Amino acid sequence: MRLSRIVMLLAACGALAACSNPGSSSKTAQADPPSANSQQQAVPNGELSNDVQPLAYTLDFTMDPDNAGYSGHENISIKLNKPSNLIWIHGRGIDVSNAKLVLADGKSLDIQYKQMNRDGVAKLTLPQTVSPQKAHIVLSFTRKYPQGLQGAYKVKADGINYIFTQFEPIAARRAFVSFDQPDFKTPFTYSFTVPSNDKVVANTPVKSKTDAGNGMTKWQFMTTKPLPTYLVAWAVGPLDIVKGPPIPPNDLRDHPVPVYGVTVKGKGDQIKYAIDHAGEIIQTEEKYYGIGYPWKKLSLIAVPDFWAGAMENPGAVTFRDSLLLMDPKTAPTSQKRAYWSVAAHELGHQWTGDLVTVPWWNDIWLNEAFATWQAQKVMDELHPEWHPKMDALESRVRIMRADSLMSARAIRQPIKNNGDIWNAFDGITYQKGAAVISMFENYVGPEKFRQGMHNYLEQNAYGSANLDDFLTAISKAAGKNVAPAFKTFLNQPGVPMVDVTLTMQNGKPIAHLVQSRYLPLGSTGNRQSEHWDIPVCMRYPVDGHATQQCYMLTQHSADVALNTDSKPAWFMPNAEGNGYYEWSLGHTGYGELTKSLDQLSAVGQMSLAGSIEAAFHAGEIDTAQAMQALAPLAHSRYEPVAEEPMGLISFAHDRLLSGKAKQGAEAFARKLYSQYDVAGDFKPNGAPQDANQSAFEAQVAEFLIDTGHDRKVQKAAAAAGERLLGLDDHGKVDLTAIDADFAPAALTAAVRTDGKPVFDALDKVFEHASTPFARNTSLAAMANATEPKLAQRIRAMALKPGLLRQNEIPRVVFSQFEQPETRAASWQWLQSNFDQLVKVLPDNYVSRLAAVGRVFCSNDKAAEVKSFFQGRMKKYPASRRTLAESLEAVHLCAAQRQQQSASADKFFSRFNGS
Repeated sequence: MRLSRIVMLLAACGALAACSNPGSSSKTAQADPPSANSQQQAVPNGELSNDVQPLAYTLDFTMDPDNAGYSGHENISIKLNKPSNLIWIHGRGIDVSNAKLVLADGKSLDIQYKQMNRDGVAKLTLPQTVSPQKAHIVLSFTRKYPQGLQGAYKVKADGINYIFTQFEPIAARRAFVSFDQPDFKTPFTYSFTVPSNDKVVANTPVKSKTDAGNGMTKWQFMTTKPLPTYLVAWAVGPLDIVKGPPIPPNDLRDHPVPVYGVTVKGKGDQIKYAIDHAGEIIQTEEKYYGIGYPWKKLSLIAVPDFWAGAMENPGAVTFRDSLLLMDPKTAPTSQKRAYWSVAAHELGHQWTGDLVTVPWWNDIWLNEAFATWQAQKVMDELHPEWHPKMDALESRVRIMRADSLMSARAIRQPIKNNGDIWNAFDGITYQKGAAVISMFENYVGPEKFRQGMHNYLEQNAYGSANLDDFLTAISKAAGKNVAPAFKTFLNQPGVPMVDVTLTMQNGKPIAHLVQSRYLPLGSTGNRQSEHWDIPVCMRYPVDGHATQQCYMLTQHSADVALNTDSKPAWFMPNAEGNGYYEWSLGHTGYGELTKSLDQLSAVGQMSLAGSIEAAFHAGEIDTAQAMQALAPLAHSRYEPVAEEPMGLISFAHDRLLSGKAKQGAEAFARKLYSQYDVAGDFKPNGAPQDANQSAFEAQVAEFLIDTGHDRKVQKAAAAAGERLLGLDDHGKVDLTAIDADFAPAALTAAVRTDGKPVFDALDKVFEHASTPFARNTSLAAMANATEPKLAQRIRAMALKPGLLRQNEIPRVVFSQFEQPETRAASWQWLQSNFDQLVKVLPDNYVSRLAAVGRVFCSNDKAAEVKSFFQGRMKKYPASRRTLAESLEAVHLCAAQRQQQSASADKFFSRFNGS
């Protein structure tokens, strides 16, 4: 499952149940029979035991998206492994009737179903103790469609109702009674009776369609391969189903794979780009894993309102519609890149996560980290021009900042409650996990690592596997035991720091390595509190050619003799940025590397930038030293590297400076990027033809407008925004009138410059948008409004039920908090309207609301955030970590402000607005 940046902040506990009383469910649940055993057993808080094992599900649903709810009939084949008079199962907000247990001899026992808690743990009480045997749980039920984006939920698009599903991690229990945990992997056979004008898409191909009478049609689907409940998926409604080019047979698969695109009514023509390219991704991943695509078909389903970025349901992969629906001729580069990256992630899951799943959520990184890592490999093979390795390194640097907090969690954390499950879907699992995998792949060797992955998947196909299964396969293929070193990165939080000193001993260059824990300025942590086995791979020139040398640092320190007879002209302690560790050469070492930029690869330059920023955040270098080291990177020939100085300048401008120094930072920003004539890019056909350069210059334009306060660029952008909205002499809305990469900056500049007329025009575009690009771009521009009355208006839109999709509300709220001009008003608004905001958001989004506090930079504000959220969030267990991380981040920012402001003021004041 891929989480977008906003949703990674906001994805947490499950959506609100439709039922008002979770403890009541059906007429059969009025009271428990007088059985001592059933009364004494405590309600499981987490993982169910294997006392009862599901073997197969047969599910028969009757669904009409225009109704308030649906009904179903279930037959769950089970194996009772112990004598028992009760069965623990899952169901949330489900009204059960006619529940029976059919024994192996055909005898039928009436059983009582009762939901026991808000987490959806339910109890089936038997009238007698039943001996170990195979049996069937048979029941009927009804369910109201839930209000959140979990379970089988309703979405209205263009006035038409649809049903989509999202079951990961623990929401299948919201849709049907089930053993809802990942180790229970079984075949599913399901059918759907729906209005005859509607269509149904599910994990497997359609087996038959029959007339069910009364304007209804029954859709029967082929039985699935063994799946956990969270990977079951379906969609119902008047869907457009577009057939794409089939994926042809190959050496690993003797049959073609049909490919389909699925959209709401009238959008089918917009999904062609996605389905035309899906086969390239599948074939690349087949080649890597050496295993053919495991499922009978592939449907890419565009969902208008969806809590995550996408979900890897086998054969029926769901995505936010903005990732799939586009016109490739006019779509921005960012949208195309997002499609390829997210699709590669989700389709990579068809092996790591679907073919082989994890037994319990503490190993969910085996799904998500591997899909993230695999997507990077696919992108590097299919679209190297987009610099995917540099994107991966940028993600690694970003997650190291989060992992440096004392409140950070380990990749592989104990799962004690449902809040822990939701917390496991974050950047630590995705980005840190992928970075650690890449580090050990580089250390072991790519081909040996690939062979280990093949063996791991082949040995556990259609089953589940855990950490030890994976490490055994990799170690065997590598010919050495990597498990102990790997576990030091999985089972403890934090980022290693490797300080490197180069010396000459007996005429031989020596790298003296010392490890500790990296801690930012103001941290309360202990640098010697953790220890890692670190594969340190160093890069330096020998006879004019760059060479790599690796060493496993298992002790606190070590001396490593370099494979050269003279001190190298330059030295990179983290070759190609593959290592998950911060590094330092001291200030003079940064200077030497900066002078050798042309000899460093693109990722080498990115690694250098990340290390400089880490030294700044740790207080080891001041603002002036950091800016002097970073500034030359603005002229790198690699676009992602050239963006690197922007972050620190923006941080200083927003958090450290005021008055003339703030104006100096604006002047410095304009001067540093003056070589790019981005004002001209806002003219029709004015943007660079190269997609990478166009996307980069759009980033420069946004930076110069927001941080540089560049009046020339602001004026050109605002004029372009008015032209896009038809507010110029032409009077026609045309969001394709300029390069799409520049449209967001143009519309934002226009609304900030000309206010209400532009906001009104944006509101109309949003209301009548026929494409995700038009809807998302217009909403983002309105969310960036800074004029007080307009900012108040967009915040009010977030509270109006049904106006925004649930996944759009966080975008509005966080955009308003991120802007210095609207931050204080947004904080007051949130405090005044919190209860109303909670009503329009799913629980899993509410759990992450405390993340808004991270925009502040004073201890007084930290106290305010803590006071406001601490009591209100008790009902949302996953929120505790979010609040702790937010408070720590604010305290660290305050410490940086105290230490770095004087240096920042002195450095930027030199430019004095000129």
